[in-house]
Amino acid sequence: AAVVADPGSKYGRFSQSVALSQTPEGEAAITVTVGAASVERHVVFGTAGSVRIRVFFANSRLGGSTDCSQVFGVERSVADSGPIYRLALDELIKGPTDSEKAQGYTSTLPKRTVLRSVAADGDGVVRADFTSSLQSGVAGSCRVTAVRSQIETTLKQFPETRGVVISVNGRSDGVLEP
Repeated sequence: AAVVADPGSKYGRFSQSVALSQTPEGEAAITVTVGAASVERHVVFGTAGSVRIRVFFANSRLGGSTDCSQVFGVERSVADSGPIYRLALDELIKGPTDSEKAQGYTSTLPKRTVLRSVAADGDGVVRADFTSSLQSGVAGSCRVTAVRSQIETTLKQFPETRGVVISVNGRSDGVLEP
């Protein structure tokens, strides 16, 4: 496959299709080698048109009662109908399902949280911009830490994510700071 990149760019895009004689189940590893460099990515095979992601919530039954930043992942299968970061944050904003709540999962995000935009730059920094609803009623260092941890951990599940910037109405200074 040909790599397409701007001259002098550190990153490029490519695609490659692989025909399989049968659809495997479960996880597999794909290794891409260019010259002496290799990159391995883990993939999970699932239903066509869907993708499996994880969203992260607090769960006092599993721990985290003294560590406000401790969150635990639950797996979701979502329609592969948009950018993966938006799909993941939309699922996070929905909160735990009834079944997940019964297992002790809770969300610290305000109930009316609205995501305005989310995108990654060429350096792997994902910028998530919310309306002021993100900070509505969020007080105390523990709650602020928990909200930030849920968002950051959900976005950092993707191996290309090198950092996360959370903003409100385009402003990141003072957002989710205790």
